[in-house]
Amino acid sequence: MPYLLPVPVGHYLDPNQPFPLDPYNWQFLAEGDSWFSITDQVLNNRNLLPCLHFPKAAAAINCAAPGDIAGKMFKRNPQFKMLLQQRWWLAILVSASGNDLIDAINVTPNDSTGQLRPARERILLTKAEAIDASDPHAYVSEAGMNALAGYLLWWFASLVEWRDAGQSKGRPVFLHTYSVPVARPAGVPGKSKGWLHPALVRNGVPKDLHQGVTDIVFGKLRLFLLGLDTDARSGYQLPNVHVFDSAAMPLDQADPDATGPSGDWVNEIHLSTSGAEKLGQPFSSFILQRFSRYGMPG
Repeated sequence: MPYLLPVPVGHYLDPNQPFPLDPYNWQFLAEGDSWFSITDQVLNNRNLLPCLHFPKAAAAINCAAPGDIAGKMFKRNPQFKMLLQQRWWLAILVSASGNDLIDAINVTPNDSTGQLRPARERILLTKAEAIDASDPHAYVSEAGMNALAGYLLWWFASLVEWRDAGQSKGRPVFLHTYSVPVARPAGVPGKSKGWLHPALVRNGVPKDLHQGVTDIVFGKLRLFLLGLDTDARSGYQLPNVHVFDSAAMPLDQADPDATGPSGDWVNEIHLSTSGAEKLGQPFSSFILQRFSRYGMPG
Protein backbone atom coordinates (compact mmCIF):
# COMPACT_ATOMS: atom_id res chain seq x y z
CA MET A 1 0.00 0.00 0.00
CA PRO A 2 1.26 3.54 -0.70
CA TYR A 3 2.89 5.39 2.16
CA LEU A 4 1.46 8.70 3.35
CA LEU A 5 3.25 11.72 1.89
CA PRO A 6 3.70 14.54 4.44
CA VAL A 7 3.65 17.95 2.72
CA PRO A 8 4.87 21.03 4.63
CA VAL A 9 2.04 23.51 4.96
CA GLY A 10 4.22 26.25 3.49
CA HIS A 11 4.63 24.23 0.30
CA TYR A 12 0.90 23.64 0.03
CA LEU A 13 0.14 27.35 0.49
CA ASP A 14 3.00 28.65 -1.65
CA PRO A 15 1.36 31.31 -3.85
CA ASN A 16 3.87 30.74 -6.65
CA GLN A 17 4.02 26.96 -6.77
CA PRO A 18 1.45 25.38 -4.43
CA PHE A 19 1.60 21.66 -3.86
CA PRO A 20 -1.01 19.90 -6.05
CA LEU A 21 -3.21 17.94 -3.64
CA ASP A 22 -5.85 16.86 -6.17
CA PRO A 23 -4.00 13.72 -7.40
CA TYR A 24 -4.23 12.22 -3.91
CA ASN A 25 -7.43 10.31 -3.19
CA TRP A 26 -7.02 10.58 0.58
CA GLN A 27 -6.25 14.06 1.88
CA PHE A 28 -5.32 14.56 5.54
CA LEU A 29 -4.53 17.60 7.66
CA ALA A 30 -1.85 17.12 10.32
CA GLU A 31 -0.66 19.13 13.31
CA GLY A 32 1.62 18.22 16.14
CA ASP A 33 5.03 17.96 17.74
CA SER A 34 8.27 16.16 16.91
CA TRP A 35 6.51 12.79 16.60
CA PHE A 36 4.92 14.21 13.43
CA SER A 37 7.75 16.46 12.25
CA ILE A 38 11.34 15.35 12.92
CA THR A 39 13.10 13.21 10.33
CA ASP A 40 16.90 13.17 10.28
CA GLN A 41 18.63 10.52 8.18
CA VAL A 42 22.00 11.28 9.80
CA LEU A 43 20.57 10.53 13.25
CA ASN A 44 18.48 7.64 11.89
CA ASN A 45 15.36 9.36 13.19
CA ARG A 46 11.94 9.34 11.54
CA ASN A 47 8.55 10.75 12.46
CA LEU A 48 5.34 8.73 12.33
CA LEU A 49 3.59 10.32 9.35
CA PRO A 50 5.69 8.81 6.52
CA CYS A 51 5.39 5.42 8.27
CA LEU A 52 1.62 5.35 7.73
CA HIS A 53 0.31 3.59 4.64
CA PHE A 54 -3.12 3.29 3.07
CA PRO A 55 -4.82 1.56 0.12
CA LYS A 56 -5.15 4.84 -1.78
CA ALA A 57 -2.65 7.55 -2.65
CA ALA A 58 -2.56 9.72 0.45
CA ALA A 59 -1.00 13.03 1.45
CA ALA A 60 -1.09 15.07 4.65
CA ILE A 61 -0.68 18.83 4.76
CA ASN A 62 1.61 19.00 7.75
CA CYS A 63 1.60 21.90 10.20
CA ALA A 64 3.62 20.09 12.89
CA ALA A 65 6.83 21.45 14.42
CA PRO A 66 9.33 20.09 16.96
CA GLY A 67 8.77 21.18 20.54
CA ASP A 68 5.19 22.29 20.04
CA ILE A 69 2.91 22.19 23.03
CA ALA A 70 -0.83 21.90 22.51
CA GLY A 71 -1.71 25.38 23.72
CA LYS A 72 0.66 27.10 21.29
CA MET A 73 -0.10 25.13 18.14
CA PHE A 74 -2.80 27.45 16.86
CA LYS A 75 -0.93 30.60 17.91
CA ARG A 76 2.29 29.47 16.23
CA ASN A 77 0.57 28.29 13.10
CA PRO A 78 -2.82 29.91 12.50
CA GLN A 79 -2.79 28.25 9.07
CA PHE A 80 -3.83 25.00 10.74
CA LYS A 81 -7.03 26.45 12.14
CA MET A 82 -7.73 28.19 8.84
CA LEU A 83 -7.26 24.98 6.85
CA LEU A 84 -9.22 22.96 9.40
CA GLN A 85 -12.28 25.13 8.91
CA GLN A 86 -12.11 26.23 5.29
CA ARG A 87 -12.06 22.90 3.49
CA TRP A 88 -13.06 19.24 3.80
CA TRP A 89 -10.48 16.74 5.01
CA LEU A 90 -10.67 12.99 5.08
CA ALA A 91 -9.32 13.08 8.63
CA ILE A 92 -7.25 15.22 10.98
CA LEU A 93 -4.07 13.71 12.45
CA VAL A 94 -2.83 15.29 15.69
CA SER A 95 0.20 14.55 17.87
CA ALA A 96 -0.09 16.63 21.04
CA SER A 97 0.39 16.66 24.81
CA GLY A 98 3.81 14.99 25.09
CA ASN A 99 5.65 18.31 25.22
CA ASP A 100 3.05 19.73 27.60
CA LEU A 101 3.91 16.93 30.02
CA ILE A 102 7.66 17.42 29.55
CA ASP A 103 7.38 21.18 30.09
CA ALA A 104 5.34 20.61 33.25
CA ILE A 105 7.91 18.08 34.49
CA ASN A 106 10.58 20.76 34.06
CA VAL A 107 8.82 23.36 36.20
CA THR A 108 11.29 24.05 38.99
CA PRO A 109 10.34 23.32 42.61
CA ASN A 110 10.95 26.93 43.61
CA ASP A 111 9.83 30.11 41.87
CA SER A 112 12.07 33.10 41.07
CA THR A 113 11.80 34.36 44.67
CA GLY A 114 12.90 31.04 46.11
CA GLN A 115 9.46 30.11 47.36
CA LEU A 116 8.25 26.54 46.92
CA ARG A 117 5.65 26.39 44.18
CA PRO A 118 2.23 24.91 45.01
CA ALA A 119 2.01 21.22 44.11
CA ARG A 120 -0.73 21.97 41.55
CA GLU A 121 1.80 23.95 39.51
CA ARG A 122 4.25 21.05 39.21
CA ILE A 123 4.38 17.42 38.13
CA LEU A 124 7.38 16.41 40.24
CA LEU A 125 7.71 16.66 44.00
CA THR A 126 11.09 16.93 45.71
CA LYS A 127 12.72 14.29 47.85
CA ALA A 128 12.03 16.49 50.87
CA GLU A 129 8.31 16.43 50.07
CA ALA A 130 8.12 12.70 49.38
CA ILE A 131 6.14 10.90 52.08
CA ASP A 132 8.04 7.70 51.31
CA ALA A 133 11.35 8.46 49.60
CA SER A 134 11.59 4.88 48.34
CA ASP A 135 8.22 4.99 46.52
CA PRO A 136 8.20 6.50 42.99
CA HIS A 137 4.55 7.56 43.44
CA ALA A 138 5.67 9.87 46.25
CA TYR A 139 7.50 12.07 43.72
CA VAL A 140 4.44 12.67 41.51
CA SER A 141 2.07 15.55 42.21
CA GLU A 142 -1.49 14.34 41.74
CA ALA A 143 -2.68 17.94 41.88
CA GLY A 144 -0.25 18.86 39.12
CA MET A 145 -1.27 15.95 36.92
CA ASN A 146 -4.94 16.83 37.41
CA ALA A 147 -4.26 20.45 36.48
CA LEU A 148 -2.44 19.37 33.32
CA ALA A 149 -5.27 17.00 32.39
CA GLY A 150 -7.84 19.77 32.84
CA TYR A 151 -5.88 22.11 30.61
CA LEU A 152 -5.40 19.45 27.92
CA LEU A 153 -9.08 18.51 28.00
CA TRP A 154 -9.99 22.14 27.35
CA TRP A 155 -7.58 22.23 24.40
CA PHE A 156 -8.74 19.00 22.77
CA ALA A 157 -12.39 19.99 23.27
CA SER A 158 -11.59 23.31 21.57
CA LEU A 159 -10.02 21.42 18.67
CA VAL A 160 -13.26 19.48 18.21
CA GLU A 161 -15.30 22.69 18.34
CA TRP A 162 -13.09 24.28 15.69
CA ARG A 163 -13.39 21.19 13.50
CA ASP A 164 -17.17 21.25 13.76
CA ALA A 165 -17.37 24.96 12.96
CA GLY A 166 -16.11 24.40 9.41
CA GLN A 167 -16.18 22.24 6.31
CA SER A 168 -14.77 19.19 8.11
CA LYS A 169 -17.54 18.98 10.68
CA GLY A 170 -17.69 15.48 12.13
CA ARG A 171 -14.62 14.17 10.32
CA PRO A 172 -12.47 11.86 12.44
CA VAL A 173 -9.58 13.17 14.50
CA PHE A 174 -6.80 10.67 15.19
CA LEU A 175 -4.54 11.06 18.21
CA HIS A 176 -1.96 8.75 19.77
CA THR A 177 -0.53 8.02 23.18
CA TYR A 178 3.23 8.18 23.72
CA SER A 179 5.52 5.21 24.09
CA VAL A 180 7.16 5.41 27.50
CA PRO A 181 10.77 6.59 27.19
CA VAL A 182 13.69 5.62 29.39
CA ALA A 183 14.88 8.57 31.47
CA ARG A 184 18.56 8.98 30.60
CA PRO A 185 21.09 11.73 29.79
CA ALA A 186 20.65 11.56 26.02
CA GLY A 187 19.56 14.75 24.28
CA VAL A 188 20.41 17.09 21.45
CA PRO A 189 22.83 20.03 21.13
CA GLY A 190 21.72 22.63 23.63
CA LYS A 191 19.96 20.01 25.72
CA SER A 192 22.61 17.34 25.93
CA LYS A 193 21.34 15.77 29.16
CA GLY A 194 17.87 15.13 27.77
CA TRP A 195 14.51 16.41 28.95
CA LEU A 196 13.41 14.12 31.77
CA HIS A 197 16.72 13.16 33.37
CA PRO A 198 17.74 16.71 34.46
CA ALA A 199 14.32 17.34 36.03
CA LEU A 200 14.46 14.10 38.00
CA VAL A 201 17.96 14.93 39.25
CA ARG A 202 16.95 18.51 40.13
CA ASN A 203 14.10 17.24 42.30
CA GLY A 204 16.33 14.78 44.09
CA VAL A 205 14.65 11.64 42.77
CA PRO A 206 16.98 8.69 43.48
CA LYS A 207 18.46 7.23 40.31
CA ASP A 208 16.93 3.81 40.91
CA LEU A 209 13.47 5.46 40.91
CA HIS A 210 13.93 7.53 37.74
CA GLN A 211 12.22 4.97 35.53
CA GLY A 212 9.47 4.31 38.02
CA VAL A 213 8.55 7.99 38.14
CA THR A 214 8.74 8.23 34.34
CA ASP A 215 6.46 5.22 33.96
CA ILE A 216 3.92 6.77 36.34
CA VAL A 217 3.66 10.20 34.70
CA PHE A 218 3.58 8.84 31.15
CA GLY A 219 1.09 6.21 32.28
CA LYS A 220 -1.22 8.91 33.64
CA LEU A 221 -0.98 10.87 30.39
CA ARG A 222 -1.74 7.68 28.47
CA LEU A 223 -4.90 6.99 30.47
CA PHE A 224 -6.05 10.58 30.02
CA LEU A 225 -5.57 10.44 26.25
CA LEU A 226 -7.35 7.09 25.94
CA GLY A 227 -10.27 8.66 27.78
CA LEU A 228 -10.69 11.16 24.93
CA ASP A 229 -11.58 8.34 22.52
CA THR A 230 -15.17 8.52 21.33
CA ASP A 231 -15.67 4.90 22.43
CA ALA A 232 -14.29 5.44 25.92
CA ARG A 233 -16.52 5.51 28.99
CA SER A 234 -14.50 8.18 30.73
CA GLY A 235 -17.17 10.84 31.02
CA TYR A 236 -15.03 13.24 28.97
CA GLN A 237 -14.84 11.35 25.65
CA LEU A 238 -15.01 13.55 22.55
CA PRO A 239 -17.13 12.95 19.42
CA ASN A 240 -15.36 11.33 16.45
CA VAL A 241 -11.98 11.35 18.21
CA HIS A 242 -9.96 8.14 18.05
CA VAL A 243 -6.83 7.46 20.09
CA PHE A 244 -4.23 4.95 18.94
CA ASP A 245 -2.40 3.43 21.90
CA SER A 246 1.25 3.68 20.86
CA ALA A 247 2.26 2.89 24.44
CA ALA A 248 0.82 -0.63 24.07
CA MET A 249 3.10 -1.45 21.12
CA PRO A 250 6.34 -3.29 22.04
CA LEU A 251 9.54 -1.35 21.38
CA ASP A 252 13.17 -2.09 22.22
CA GLN A 253 13.88 0.02 25.28
CA ALA A 254 17.00 2.14 25.59
CA ASP A 255 19.84 1.40 27.99
CA PRO A 256 19.35 3.82 30.92
CA ASP A 257 23.08 4.60 30.90
CA ALA A 258 23.31 5.23 27.15
CA THR A 259 23.94 8.85 26.16
CA GLY A 260 23.11 8.36 22.49
CA PRO A 261 20.96 6.13 20.27
CA SER A 262 19.84 2.95 22.01
CA GLY A 263 17.10 0.43 21.38
CA ASP A 264 14.36 1.98 19.25
CA TRP A 265 15.24 5.48 20.45
CA VAL A 266 17.59 8.03 18.95
CA ASN A 267 17.74 9.99 22.23
CA GLU A 268 15.79 10.15 25.48
CA ILE A 269 12.36 10.97 24.00
CA HIS A 270 12.55 10.59 20.21
CA LEU A 271 12.08 7.40 18.24
CA SER A 272 14.61 5.99 15.82
CA THR A 273 13.52 4.95 12.35
CA SER A 274 13.04 1.39 13.60
CA GLY A 275 10.81 2.60 16.43
CA ALA A 276 8.65 4.74 14.16
CA GLU A 277 8.27 1.90 11.67
CA LYS A 278 7.13 -0.47 14.44
CA LEU A 279 4.30 1.96 15.25
CA GLY A 280 3.43 2.80 11.63
CA GLN A 281 1.77 -0.49 10.70
CA PRO A 282 -0.57 -0.81 13.72
CA PHE A 283 -1.38 2.91 13.62
CA SER A 284 -2.34 2.59 9.93
CA SER A 285 -4.53 -0.43 10.69
CA PHE A 286 -6.19 1.43 13.55
CA ILE A 287 -7.07 4.34 11.25
CA LEU A 288 -8.41 2.07 8.51
CA GLN A 289 -10.63 0.17 10.95
CA ARG A 290 -12.22 3.41 12.20
CA PHE A 291 -12.73 4.72 8.66
CA SER A 292 -15.53 2.20 8.20
CA ARG A 293 -17.73 4.53 10.28
CA TYR A 294 -17.32 7.50 7.95
CA GLY A 295 -18.13 8.44 4.40
CA MET A 296 -15.08 7.85 2.25
CA PRO A 297 -14.02 9.09 -1.19
CA GLY A 298 -13.11 6.63 -3.93
